[in-house]
Amino acid sequence: MAKHTKNTEVTDPMWYVMQVRTGTEENIRCQCQRLISSDTLERCFIPYYQQKKRFQGEWHIQERILFPGYVFCE
Repeated sequence: MAKHTKNTEVTDPMWYVMQVRTGTEENIRCQCQRLISSDTLERCFIPYYQQKKRFQGEWHIQERILFPGYVFCE
């Protein structure tokens, strides 16, 4: 016979997206982490991707913002 356990609901975190002026994403992210309490804001992040570019005869890896002008908060 299976044991019945208390039904505890696990909720997924809420994600919010802020539209900001392109180029100010990192500044806004830092401000959010500094000014919003940790009870309210679990984390604030900017997704990046890596891109290979060839210049001066060599391949270079550049890190770019995946969604320019947006900051994600959880």
